[in-house]
Amino acid sequence: MDDFTKNIIEKESRRILEKLWTQRKELVNATTPSPFDLLEPTLAASELGLTVDFQESLGTFGFKGQRYEVAGSLSRENNLISISFRFPEPSRRFTLAHEIGHYLLHPGEKHHRDRPLDAGHSGPSSKLDQIELEANYFAACLLAPTKLVKTEFRKRFLSSPFVFTDETAWLLDPASPEELLRASPDEQSRELKLATARQFNGRHFSSMCDVFKLSPQAMAIRIRECSLIRYP
Repeated sequence: MDDFTKNIIEKESRRILEKLWTQRKELVNATTPSPFDLLEPTLAASELGLTVDFQESLGTFGFKGQRYEVAGSLSRENNLISISFRFPEPSRRFTLAHEIGHYLLHPGEKHHRDRPLDAGHSGPSSKLDQIELEANYFAACLLAPTKLVKTEFRKRFLSSPFVFTDETAWLLDPASPEELLRASPDEQSRELKLATARQFNGRHFSSMCDVFKLSPQAMAIRIRECSLIRYP
């Protein structure tokens, strides 16, 4: 996926979030609504006139010789997204946001079914894979907007991007800083450590994946997409 496409997708997610923000007092039962209150994909679905139906199971489907549990589906003609309860909350939220992405970005997709989704929005693409990558990137932008991710990252790690040195690796993981320093950028182990960290430099906080309600893998990918690590 090229940068031009990413920019279009991010602008679309931001447009929806800005609409929700203008209605925040009506949508959120709080005296002073927080931007985090609006990172619920059910609110975005409602804004678009989509019904969300949570079910115990959506059955299975075959793909490339294997069978998978259906985590979510989109029926455009019925303005309906169905989500299975058989998966953890981060996966349900990401799958719902992913289906919203299909609805907005891929008008030719009349009916669509998906496996569990909470990560993997990067990787090799084909004609088929490309629409999944686009829907995944939309979901990531909707659930973890770039500006908010960078703000929360700086609050925890005091810099953006985070530069791995002997000192910062030790402050992040005193038990095994060498592993972080030796890690290959392709492994994403540094991103995972930052996504799940609950302390840095003697300060304790909620992890990035907890505050954005994403799986560690999805949050790690989002940290990379937002260019929050500089490799020495």
